[in-house]
Amino acid sequence: MGMAWGFIFQKKLIALSIGIIVFKYAILGIIIFTLVKQPWFDTLWFSLGVASLILSAFVYGLKEALREGKDDVI
Repeated sequence: MGMAWGFIFQKKLIALSIGIIVFKYAILGIIIFTLVKQPWFDTLWFSLGVASLILSAFVYGLKEALREGKDDVI
């Protein structure tokens, strides 16, 4: 993956970068799927953690958009 990122920054190949992103999320999906199947894993708390991450990203984006709106008025 390190060599692939080197090619991306060197030649800016969009297909290679998209391939790496898809590959990364495929691995993440396999890890989450395997983790959810474990008997000790509680999916409720996992989903609440993911939801809180999404909610905090949304609140941060909203806060930054409002801050930029204030800066543009002055």
